[in-house]
Amino acid sequence: MSKLKELTDRITLETGKAVPNPKIVLFTILIVSGFILGASKAYSHFQVAHIINEAKILSAGEKYEEAVGVLLLAKDRWATNSLKKEVVSEIEKNRELASVKSEETSKKDTPTTPSLPTSAPPPTSSNAISRQTVASDDPVIDCTSERCGTKRLRTTDCSKAVCCEINGEWVWTYSSTECKAEQSKYQKIDYSYQISWLRSLIDGANEYIDEAAPRLKREAEDYYNWCMGLFEDGYNDCMRTWEEMEQDYPEGDYEQNKEKCSQNLENGKKQCKTYSDQQIQAIDIDIAGFKYRKAQYEYLLKRFEAGNPNQADFDLYNEIVTEGR
Repeated sequence: MSKLKELTDRITLETGKAVPNPKIVLFTILIVSGFILGASKAYSHFQVAHIINEAKILSAGEKYEEAVGVLLLAKDRWATNSLKKEVVSEIEKNRELASVKSEETSKKDTPTTPSLPTSAPPPTSSNAISRQTVASDDPVIDCTSERCGTKRLRTTDCSKAVCCEINGEWVWTYSSTECKAEQSKYQKIDYSYQISWLRSLIDGANEYIDEAAPRLKREAEDYYNWCMGLFEDGYNDCMRTWEEMEQDYPEGDYEQNKEKCSQNLENGKKQCKTYSDQQIQAIDIDIAGFKYRKAQYEYLLKRFEAGNPNQADFDLYNEIVTEGR
């Protein structure tokens, strides 16, 4: 295999083109082994001519790398120079001939009349496109549409062009794919559900801030007054009881009992105030929270009404939805 690699490296050096598969060269060696094996370092004119003919045959069959490989098998410099002078030009000629044939075959397979593309939205009589029939390969022609007018385009471009309705206007696009992509930029998504829900949240926040919170504060104050009255009534009943006892039984000591009546009153007042203050403080915290959320609701409402919410807006919206469950 080392000899085979040496040979492929020589082919690459001589031709400037890498041999795709070393087995090609090995196959070539087997073909021409009858002509070169056992030969001395110098070849006769007959041997050189035979090698050249073999290379020409392979070249004509589009086996260019094999052709070069056959010639490089001959180690004699004179044979190699003969290759360069006589065969390389023929190999290149065969390559060019094969390329011309390939282009002619491709042109025969290509339809001469471009087909009408499907518009997005589907073309109607108003945006159907008419195209001039031309004889040359890809000339500039008048590409015509009832709604988009006439535009000078190459035949191949006209065959793909679409008169497309974008944001209420009819314009030329170079393909149905481009038409759909441009239309998608202006398609408004229906956010009516989100808008309705956000408005209801704003109304709820306003109702709490403007109506519920003041009412709850009044109720907390009313509780405080009721609580204070309850303990004051208890104090009065307590004092009256011991005063009556003092009148009925003057020899007794009732000052400590009267002092307890006063202590109970003071403790009761403190309890009433503490509870009332806690209620009012909780209401103030709720008001601040509702005001904060209301600002978020109003921001999201503007975004959804404009039809352009981004991912951060959707994240905030989903957070509010989850919080409300």
